[in-house]
Parts: sequence; structure tokens; C-alpha cells
Amino acid sequence: MSESRSDLRKRIIQFSVLCVLCVAGALSYVYYSRAKFAAPPAAPSSPPATSEERNARAPTAKTSESTEKSVAAAKPQVADKGAGDSDKTAASKPVGDAKVFLLFRITALRESYGQVGRMNVADPSAPVFTSALNCERLHFAAGSGLCLSAERRIFAGYNAIIFNRDFAPRHQLRLNGMPTRVRVAPNGRHAAYTVFVSGHSYADASFSTLTSFVDLTSGETLVEDMEKFTVTRDGERLQAPDFNFWGVTFKRNPNEFYATLATGGRTFLVDGDLAARQAKLLRPDVECPALSPDNNRLVFKKRIGGAMGQAAWRLSVLDLRTRREQQLAETRSVDDHVEWLDNDTVLYSLPAAQSGSGTDVWAIPVHGSGAPRLLVPQAYSPVVMRE
Repeated sequence: MSESRSDLRKRIIQFSVLCVLCVAGALSYVYYSRAKFAAPPAAPSSPPATSEERNARAPTAKTSESTEKSVAAAKPQVADKGAGDSDKTAASKPVGDAKVFLLFRITALRESYGQVGRMNVADPSAPVFTSALNCERLHFAAGSGLCLSAERRIFAGYNAIIFNRDFAPRHQLRLNGMPTRVRVAPNGRHAAYTVFVSGHSYADASFSTLTSFVDLTSGETLVEDMEKFTVTRDGERLQAPDFNFWGVTFKRNPNEFYATLATGGRTFLVDGDLAARQAKLLRPDVECPALSPDNNRLVFKKRIGGAMGQAAWRLSVLDLRTRREQQLAETRSVDDHVEWLDNDTVLYSLPAAQSGSGTDVWAIPVHGSGAPRLLVPQAYSPVVMRE
């Protein structure tokens, strides 16, 4: 009997040790994988090269061979054969001048995963510069940028990193939830960002957002929670416990902006004033508005329902002068905050179709005609950087 108990005790001890080793091995694997594909942000070893500098000297060390492969040299491809100009790429003609660049998050599962890439819009065949900055989402204007980053260790943490045109971090703020939207004002002085504080996406009925404003010069928070703004509809104050704001887009006057307000099961376009801490309702069924460079049109996503109860959105454009609304030619569901390439074209992200992982950046005209074109494969959160 004593021998049987002794054997049982040994087996229990051996089994316990085996369980501990298995758990430790699993945690080590998770830590290694996340650390590999989500390295913490750091300043680049050298400033990013412009197209003129690349012509004058060899690419910097950061512009590695693996990076060029990871984004396929950022050569645009046609979305569908036969859909107009099928033998041309999305950027077969230069857009803008040589001082227009496109920033984006690299989503190819390589060493550069999550880092910020930069391509010359007028010369997409040129090598892509890769910074050491690691972002979930980012935006940039007038020499200042805001990077929403994730620390994916055993427990995830999130930060907002203010960086300059050389991708060097200047300030860092701790975020209270998972980052989802960010926009920098045209003058580069301040920015707005949104995080999820519960739920997982806008498709989740229980989601809650927190939209804040930050001074990009000092790193100080200007507004902790936009829900403290005074909201009016037809001149009357509107109050509800279920307010959620997101999708800020700044006007030419950086103190003014448009945004989305969700309340009572519907979404609304609001017109905001940062200095006055006020916002007024304009029209329903608008999410993630993005204002054109000439301030005449808004492109936004409009909920249209979906299969099996899943949320789906259709990109639409609102002419602010005529109040005419029109759908874009993109028929797929786009859950993104678009970026304007110029006054005629917007950029957005969709799950990668060819690689099967990550996302791709697409371009489409805003006039309702044309066809979507694949602009940058395995990329996300596109940002137009003008110098």
C-alpha cells in the first residue's frame, strides 16, 4: 500500500513538473512571436532619404533588401483585369510633385512588420524607406506625426508617440485602450485620437470609445474625453449616457473639425469646435468622415448591413456645397478612415486578397466612376506626407 502511494506521489510530481514546463514553453513562444513582430518604437539610425538624396547616394542601411521585398517595392497593381486601364498600374502617372510621399504601416510578416514605410508617390518604383517606428495607426501633417503603438508582451499596452519628419520620437503618452483612429490637424499643432475602452470593434453593440486631443508641441493632453463637449441639435442641447465619438477630421481652420457621434443606435455627423468644446449634429448615418484638401467634400463610410448580421459599410462622398451624397465605386465593405491622396482620390485599407495575411492599401476616385486599384500591397493606415 505504501509503495502504491509512493508511486502515485511520484507520478503526480512528474505530471506537475511537465505541466509547468509546457506552460513556460507556451509563454516563451508567445513572448518571442509578439516581440518579433511588434518591436517597440525607436528613432531611426539615420534620417529618411528623399528621392533626390537616393539619386545622389546609395540607400541607407534602413532601406534593406528584405524591406524592399516585404512591400514588393511598393509597386501598385491593378485590382481586377478588364476594369479599365487593365495594363496600367495605379500610379502609372505621377500624382502631385516629387515632394509627395506616402507613409503606411507594413503588414507583411517579416522583420519590418508593423514598422512605418515611406514611398515617393511620384516615383513608386524607387526603394521604400523603412523607419524603426512601430505603429498600429498613424497620421502626419506639417512636420508632426502621431503614432498609436502597441506593446504586445504577455499583457498588451498602448502608447501615443509624437514624432517629427525624421521619425524621431519627441513625446509619449499612455493610452487607455486599443487604438483605432488618429488625425493630425493641417498645421501640425495638435491631433485627435480614438481608442476602444470596451468591446472590440464598431460592429460590437457594446463598444465604447474615448476620443482625446493632444498638443503635439508640448505633448500635453488638451481634451481627455470629447464626451465632455456640449452637443446641440437644432440649437437645443442634447445629452445621453451612450455618447461615443470617433473619426475626427480637421478643417483648414485647425480649431474646427468634423467627427462621428453614435447615440441611440444611430451615427451622426457632427461639426466641432475645439476651443469652445462644442459640437452640433448635422446629419445621420455618417461614420469616419474625411475632409478633402479643398474642404469641399467629405468621404465617409455608411452602414448598409451585411450577411448573417455582420456589419458592412459602403464608402460615400458628401458635397458640402450642394449637400449631394453619392456612393463610390468600391462595392466591398470598407471599415476604415480614408485618407485623401488629392482632391479626386482617396486611399483606404482592406484585408489582403493575394497574400492571405495583413492588409493592402487601395485607391479610388471620389466621383463615383472608375474602379478601385491596389496601390500598396501589404500595407495599412496610409498617410499622405507633403513637403
